[in-house]
Amino acid sequence: MTTDAKREGLYAATMATTDELPKPPLTEHSIEIVRLWLCGDKPGDGLRGLRVMLRAGVFSDPMNPRGGSIGWGMALADLAREVAEGLAAATDVDEGIALANIMHTFMAELGTSGEKKQ
Repeated sequence: MTTDAKREGLYAATMATTDELPKPPLTEHSIEIVRLWLCGDKPGDGLRGLRVMLRAGVFSDPMNPRGGSIGWGMALADLAREVAEGLAAATDVDEGIALANIMHTFMAELGTSGEKKQ
């Protein structure tokens, strides 16, 4: 069985039995920093609403006031790469195209000023 097939099988098996994803292999000093839920009344409605729980101060650095935002930017970049890789493994989309689409949509959703959308 290929890695892709294993990943798809793990995803399908996990989603069939629970709404909670399995934990990844962890190191001794691991900490969960964010959970993200897609919420709505019924499955299949598309993107309905997101709910987030996070440890916003996890990247805080008293010596660098911008450290938290830089750390979160790096974490979001890592997440985008992981999502693109997962999409490429689960579908026939090219990983580079998936990442470009994620980046384009991310910037469009933020808007040019970075203001929160109403």
